[in-house]
Amino acid sequence: MKPKLIFLLVAGLSLASQPAQAVTKPIPVQALAPQIKPHLSAYDDIAGWTTSPQSAYLVGTIETATTTLVTTPSLGGASDGYVAALSWNGSELWGTRLGGAGDDVAVATALDSAGNLWVVGASNLPVSTPTPVPTPSNILNPSHITINPVAPVTTGLRKLLLWEVNAASGSVIATFGLNFAHVIEPQSISIKSNTVTLSGISAEPLGSHFAVSVTTAGVFSHPKFFNQNTPQISALTFVKSSSYLWESYLTTKAIPGISAFKPEQPTTVLIKSSIKSGKIETLFTLSGSLVSLAYQKGSGLLLITQTSDDYGINLIKTP
Repeated sequence: MKPKLIFLLVAGLSLASQPAQAVTKPIPVQALAPQIKPHLSAYDDIAGWTTSPQSAYLVGTIETATTTLVTTPSLGGASDGYVAALSWNGSELWGTRLGGAGDDVAVATALDSAGNLWVVGASNLPVSTPTPVPTPSNILNPSHITINPVAPVTTGLRKLLLWEVNAASGSVIATFGLNFAHVIEPQSISIKSNTVTLSGISAEPLGSHFAVSVTTAGVFSHPKFFNQNTPQISALTFVKSSSYLWESYLTTKAIPGISAFKPEQPTTVLIKSSIKSGKIETLFTLSGSLVSLAYQKGSGLLLITQTSDDYGINLIKTP
């Protein structure tokens, strides 16, 4: 065999024996539009949430007449608390207003072992005013001046409220309240056995924070007041589902390895990575800022965002 032919044959065999270069697929970038727009005004909010295998539950405060989440009429006062349930396929199950004739707020919720929802909030206390002496009817009143009653002054949020709600129907089972001497701002709720623990901020001189426990029968302990530093909020939010790591943060820069993502303005992203391989699978861009990212095993993610004019809700099924 000629030398030149032998060289070409060997070279060809050498090239054929080298492994083929793997083609790297670009990481997809998708805009994630809200699945549900609750049509909340600038004075309404989604303040708290919790999940179960059956539903996702939202609580907050509304001043508007009706929203996607709550369609029942106002209970009175400048605001009402509310609690609403959504199924994991995105349908709205029920919505309930909470409160009474005062200015009411709802801020956080938790589920007990029986499957009932407990919602913490607050209301103002009206200040009693002396009953005005009626104007005699026989006096001369040529200008026909009408004296209107003075609206009662309120004290601000000084009444701690706790509602027990049927998670299947939204009906209020019980309402419990505890009056405080100074304004309070409840922030959190937790349940263990038959005891509900409530905590928040207080204007009490004895301490800037308060904590109080209450039995499921509505018996409150004496509030404890203490000083506490406000915890720092992380710029990165992440949760783990069974198969994926989900991370969300605000960025103004490109992300290495994701060539299709080139933000021209601050953008909130949600990154889906495989727990098994550690590789990013998808980058989602979100409208507005992140409010909540919660995972319910066997059901999916509850994602809440907020823009300048409304909130956005997504229920994402994921293993």
